[in-house]
Order: sequence, then C-alpha cells, then structure tokens
Amino acid sequence: MGKRVNIQYSINLDDLPKKILEMVAETYIRLEESVKTLEKVSTKNEESILTLEVIDNVSNCRDKLIDVDVALGDISNLISSYVNFKSQENDPQPEQSQNLTAPDAQRLQDLITNFKDSMNSDEVTD
Repeated sequence: MGKRVNIQYSINLDDLPKKILEMVAETYIRLEESVKTLEKVSTKNEESILTLEVIDNVSNCRDKLIDVDVALGDISNLISSYVNFKSQENDPQPEQSQNLTAPDAQRLQDLITNFKDSMNSDEVTD
C-alpha cells in the first residue's frame, strides 16, 4: 500500500452528494476486487494453496481492504461534517444581549473600601 496524505479542498455544497456517491462507487469497486482476489484463493486445492502466488493474492486483498476502510472513513467524515454544518445552520447561536450593563462603579468602590477596612481591623486585632 502506498503512502497516504490528507488534503483539503472545497466544493460547492450542492455537489457534495454527487461526490460522496462517486466515492461510494469507487469503494465498492475496490471491495469487489478484493472479493475476486479471495475467490481465486478459494479455488485452490490442498496442493496449490501453500504458494507465493497465494501469499501475493492475500497481501493484495489486504491492501485493497485497507483502501476500502480508509475510503469509508473519509466518506463517514464528510457526511458527519455536513450533518454538523447543517445542524449549526438550523440552530443559530443566541444573540448576545445588546443591553449589557456596566458594573456599578460606586458599589465596587464601596466593596473595596469595606474589604480594606476589614483587613485593617484584622491587623489591629492580631
């Protein structure tokens, strides 16, 4: 199996279903290829099963199944991302209140003064 690389690109949202269907079709073809490879192996008899050809066939099948698994993961991620996008689109974040009030400066000043007074009275009592 060759090295893999993740890439990112954008497509028109209307084209996403078609792209996913294309990916599913390509994945299905890879899966069928792996089944055909296993069919070759299954037709072997006891005298011909322990060969390098069978090792190659099994290895080839495993590589195709890895490709299928990766492709199915990609398909799943794309659909999940789309579903998340649509759910955020349909459930907009609540707008923050435009009437945020600033804290009462005098009240804060009184609290600070009271705190300082309590600290000073603690020092005197110690």
